[in-house]
Amino acid sequence: LAGLTLSLSWTYTFCVTTTLCAGSLTLYGGAAISDTAGTLDVASGAPLTLGANETVSALTSAGTINGAFTLQAATYGVSGGQVDSNLGTGTLNQTANTTTLNGTAGATTVNISGGTLQLGGADKLADTAALNISGGGTLNLGGNTDTVGAVTLPHGTISNGTKTGSGYTVPQETVS
Repeated sequence: LAGLTLSLSWTYTFCVTTTLCAGSLTLYGGAAISDTAGTLDVASGAPLTLGANETVSALTSAGTINGAFTLQAATYGVSGGQVDSNLGTGTLNQTANTTTLNGTAGATTVNISGGTLQLGGADKLADTAALNISGGGTLNLGGNTDTVGAVTLPHGTISNGTKTGSGYTVPQETVS
């Protein structure tokens, strides 16, 4: 979807990836995209707005996700941009660039394998989430506090705040 604004309020079934590469997309009604369809891909500079809670099978995003609602997916792949909405349960994967999380993430597992996941406030990650930081990835707490479950840092950094975990595995890391 390039160069236009599209609002979906009925149920649409897509069998492959739905890519928002320019323009904007607003999802209304809670079933605008089939829950079991392919991946929803939001490109850098392309805003997705949630007009209701929405479920998709998977999300990849380097863009902006807006709206005071929750997006539910089995996996969330972020590689830059901003998430102002809430993310539901599943697995959150930060792979490149800097992604700012202003909403909450209910993900049961958070993997930061590259780039920076920047928290835009306190308590943005689920208190029981397993946090894995590897590949030089960084969790920047933005001067805030956050509590998670088990923390594993094979090659990563936690910075700029207070992170509390139920347990830590820290073979070679920087914690500042």
